[in-house]
Amino acid sequence: IREMGGESRQASEEEKRRLERRVSEQMEVLKRKQQEYSRLKELRHNELKRVKDLEAEVAQMRQSQAELDRRLQAERRREAQQIKELQRRLTREGQKVKDLEAKVSQTKSS
Repeated sequence: IREMGGESRQASEEEKRRLERRVSEQMEVLKRKQQEYSRLKELRHNELKRVKDLEAEVAQMRQSQAELDRRLQAERRREAQQIKELQRRLTREGQKVKDLEAKVSQTKSS
């Protein structure tokens, strides 16, 4: 009977060690999973921050582009106004030339 009790105790000790080993292994697995989760969470946080930074950068670029577009339109309007003014001057100068030619022509005829 003592032998059976010793074997039984030995079997339960062995079972206990096996269970402790499994618990230890599972704790290691859990620890690795938690580390992986933390790493992924940090990556996600960094990616979200990067997305927000890029969105802000794009918004700023759009504002800059809109300002450049406004300045370009103003410059085009100014150039168009200058062209009209030059055309008016050329027309006036052309008329003066015609008037002078007519006067010279009259003077020669007289």
